Amino acid sequence: MATPKSGGAGSAGLVYEGATTIGLYLLPDLAPLLERRGVAFAVIGGLGTNAGLEAVRAGRADVAGVMREISAAERAEPLRWEVVGYDALGVFVHHRNPVRNVSRAQLRDIFLGRLPSWRTLGGPDQPIRPVTERKAGGRGTVVEFRRIVLEGADYGPTEEYEDAPDCVRRVAQDPLAIAVASSSMALPGVRALTVDGVEAGGDGVRSGAYLLGRPMYLVSRHPPPQGVAVLFQVALSTEGQAVVARRFTPAR
Repeated sequence: MATPKSGGAGSAGLVYEGATTIGLYLLPDLAPLLERRGVAFAVIGGLGTNAGLEAVRAGRADVAGVMREISAAERAEPLRWEVVGYDALGVFVHHRNPVRNVSRAQLRDIFLGRLPSWRTLGGPDQPIRPVTERKAGGRGTVVEFRRIVLEGADYGPTEEYEDAPDCVRRVAQDPLAIAVASSSMALPGVRALTVDGVEAGGDGVRSGAYLLGRPMYLVSRHPPPQGVAVLFQVALSTEGQAVVARRFTPAR
């Protein structure tokens, strides 16, 4: 995914790499505010969280989008991290699936391959088909779900796709499929389950009541390049946080 745009004043524009959620569902909405400040994006990439971090470290990108918690080792690096909002990972099923809620333990067993049938959850006596992004791809959703729900264990067998929107589209086509992706990626034909009785999004994410909340970071080298410093200021401004709130939970 690449979106060429004209550059900001005196530059070719910012190069972004990293989380698809930020690249698809936040930066395009922030772009008009940035352009008022003379800054624009030259490229908005979508190779995932870890690839974005590597691109910033190597100087191939000005700013990365990270959709997971930061390790202690990463915090020790010469990088600038800014939390611009919080995302709720939705547990998506087909709209005709009768199941409405899943517990943390059940969700863990589904993606470890230990819960083979929807019948256990009150659905049909049919196989559960877990769908994920490429598990070796370094995507933030895969990493965070493994940390929060699988408690560091390896995933069981899943149907793998390149990116989270592909997973959600697959669920929209298959009444037996289930996938975890940003709530911002919901589309017709799917709906999100409650997790331990709590709906995705809103106050549940900020308070921690919703299990699958995660931070949204913008990351650059430290000190940040001038255009990135402007991006940070805009994203955390009152106007920028109102933009974040269209799809996510704002940081402030």
